[in-house]
Amino acid sequence: AGQVLVQGARVALVGPVNAGKSSMFNLLLGKTRALVHNTPGTTRDVLEVPAVIHDVAVTLLDTAGERQTHDPIEAAGLALAQELISQADALIVVLRAKNAELSAVEQEILKRTAHVQRVVVYNGIDRLSTDNTPTFAIPTSTKTGVGIDALKSALQDVLVGEDLGESATVIASVRQRDQLERIADLLDQAKDAFSFAGVAVTAALITDAVSELDALTGEDTRENILDAMFSKFCIGK
Repeated sequence: AGQVLVQGARVALVGPVNAGKSSMFNLLLGKTRALVHNTPGTTRDVLEVPAVIHDVAVTLLDTAGERQTHDPIEAAGLALAQELISQADALIVVLRAKNAELSAVEQEILKRTAHVQRVVVYNGIDRLSTDNTPTFAIPTSTKTGVGIDALKSALQDVLVGEDLGESATVIASVRQRDQLERIADLLDQAKDAFSFAGVAVTAALITDAVSELDALTGEDTRENILDAMFSKFCIGK
């Protein structure tokens, strides 16, 4: 089977301090790149490392854990993390598994990321005697490996869709994927319009699709294609 790769998609791990983001980061990479320590606020900078997750090539970002802090260095790390998170194509929101309600910080993170592409995990489930994972999250454990494959599959779905089929397309970014989807939709509309709306409407839809394609490739092919169309059809007459 072929595969669809998203090369350059930025995936950021976010969550409160001591949720296990750095351990998750290392596990997804298959090697230790992030410092793991029980002391809150260990991650003060943002680590960016290329990774391949279920045939999806991404840049994985480990960000500073969120909490109220008076440490200026940690605060600077949080500010940088927020800026990079806003530019990410997808998020892995890491919540700390515990026998308690979600903290105010966790609720704020969930609210802030509700409208972006994300996968939520409830990490450290091995520490609990009873699985109380929220319905919207995947139970995981970086210690036992539970839920990691489910996380990878969910992330693949977020980035490239659920059904890769036999495609061998290589898409450079999530933005380009969205552009290609718009182009495909416009061409489908043009195909349907040809039989009942006429050549002019079809040409307009194709023109929009070509404009999207030009934006994707950086080339200007619109005029050449329109010249070819006008030479064969009496459009607008």
